[in-house]
Amino acid sequence: MMELNEILTDKEVNEATEEVLSSNSAACFAMFMIGFGGTIAVAVVTTTVYKYAVKPIIRKIKSRKKRKEIETTLFDTDTGAYEIFDESEKLEQVDN
Repeated sequence: MMELNEILTDKEVNEATEEVLSSNSAACFAMFMIGFGGTIAVAVVTTTVYKYAVKPIIRKIKSRKKRKEIETTLFDTDTGAYEIFDESEKLEQVDN
């Protein structure tokens, strides 16, 4: 240990500075790599969850909604039966 009143020479200051910087830079680099790796892992997990869980749920909800729309447009409330259209009538309805 150095005394509080001791004066350091330039060489000693440089050595002490290099030692502190080298030990801190290794720790900083390690922390950076841990953070970077964690970010990549979170991105991969998020993408996988979206692809295999969220997208199918959204697709299922949209298909249910679309099926309900089709059923309500085809159901005739007067007769209580479903109307059946041929392809030409469907195209005419879409164009209008």
